[in-house]
Amino acid sequence: METTMQRGGLSETELVLASVSGDLEAFGELVVRYERGVRGMLAARLGSMDHAEDLAQETFLVAHRRLREFRPGDPLGPWLRTIAMNLLRNYQRKFRPEPVGAQQELEELIGVQVERLCEVAREDTRTEALRECLGEMDPEARALVEARYGEGLSIRELTERHGTRHSALTMRLHRLRSALAACMNGRLKTA
Repeated sequence: METTMQRGGLSETELVLASVSGDLEAFGELVVRYERGVRGMLAARLGSMDHAEDLAQETFLVAHRRLREFRPGDPLGPWLRTIAMNLLRNYQRKFRPEPVGAQQELEELIGVQVERLCEVAREDTRTEALRECLGEMDPEARALVEARYGEGLSIRELTERHGTRHSALTMRLHRLRSALAACMNGRLKTA
């Protein structure tokens, strides 16, 4: 049986082939060679070493299970980073933070203000800025904002009405809210 020192001298391809044959020590050597880079890449994107370590460990578990899919001779690093990035995307989707603060407050403000546009003759400067910014939007975007926040239609109702996916619609609404916020902030600064 080879020692760890002897294994350190094997090429990456030799270690991959040995790992595919069931040699756990060979796979352990691959982990030693790549774990620091994978963990560092994840930590830079997550900002949490604990979560990065968990995802790095999961990366190597997935890699071990799927090692037969890897073509020996190809560089292992990019393949491991691809697995890590896929796990990271899944993690970020699963643990996406709920919007709080300014974005949520803006959403509520837009809903109230769109309704007031229809009812109130005398408007404050925020409503005026919102009305002007809404007036500059293309008609389709304005209709979407008014349906969501003025009429109070749910995301599900809007996806059915527009024949689009939930994620596409929520991203569109997010971008529209951001554009309205930027427009309103610009107008309120000059007011």
